[in-house]
Amino acid sequence: MFEGVFVFQPSPWEDRNWAGLSGLPLEEVWLPVDESVTVFGWFVDAGPTKPVLLWCHGNAGNISHRLDNIRELFRLGLSVFIFD
Repeated sequence: MFEGVFVFQPSPWEDRNWAGLSGLPLEEVWLPVDESVTVFGWFVDAGPTKPVLLWCHGNAGNISHRLDNIRELFRLGLSVFIFD
């Protein structure tokens, strides 16, 4: 009954030009999970030979709150796929 209040803490999405604001090559990804569910995420490509980190950020906030971390991972030479 109270799980939604204590466990799940998403933040509302703000529709902004996140690629422009962050300076990162953010590519929007819409991943169909089944007929009724599509997951939104970003892919940041550091290059074809670079490793890709799949980031499952948890239940608080949203992917826009991880931009500083994504920027650092990209600077270190990692591609990142993160989703909400």
